[in-house]
Formats: sequence, structure tokens, C-alpha cells
Amino acid sequence: MTKDEILLRSRLEGKGYLDERENLCSLRAMALAKCVGSLLCWLLLGVFLFIDVPKLVKGVVFLILLGMEATECLTKAIMIRKPWLWVCAALILVVFLTVGTALILALL
Repeated sequence: MTKDEILLRSRLEGKGYLDERENLCSLRAMALAKCVGSLLCWLLLGVFLFIDVPKLVKGVVFLILLGMEATECLTKAIMIRKPWLWVCAALILVVFLTVGTALILALL
């Protein structure tokens, strides 16, 4: 097998999948998007301190923020498998579910 045949075969096998660089760029883009989303939620919560907004709206913004954090912690706990990450994920999930339940009950 020549070098060109090996390269061609490798390209055909990897076709349709992200290469390492594309995968890294995708991960960085997702991390940046999460940071921007968190920043926007915190900014909204800060603005809500100065204007009169219903508690339900504040709760929904806080729930979105908690949902992003809970998802990140749970994903890390599953992938890295460190006990302290499981504790962190469990705590944030409990807070997320408590706030979410309170918001649902407030709507009813």
C-alpha cells in the first residue's frame, strides 16, 4: 500500500465525522455560548433588582441559569466520574428541581 492509498482510505473512513480540530472548535463554541447565556441571565437578574418585575419572571430566568449549571455539572460527573462532582451535581439538581417545582406550583 502506498502513502496516497493509506491517506485516501483514512479520509474515506473518517468522512462525515468531525476531526479533532473541528471537535475542539465545537467544544469551545459551546463553552462560549454557555458563558454568554449565563452572563445574560445574571445581567437580567441585576436589571430586575431596579425595575418592578413579577417574581415569576425572575424565577424563570434563575431556573434557566440553574438548568445550564446543573447540566454542566451532571455531564462532568458522568464523564469524569469523580465523587465530588457527583455531590456537586446532586446539590445543583436538587436546587434546580426545587425552584422548578416552586415555579410550577406558582403557576397553578
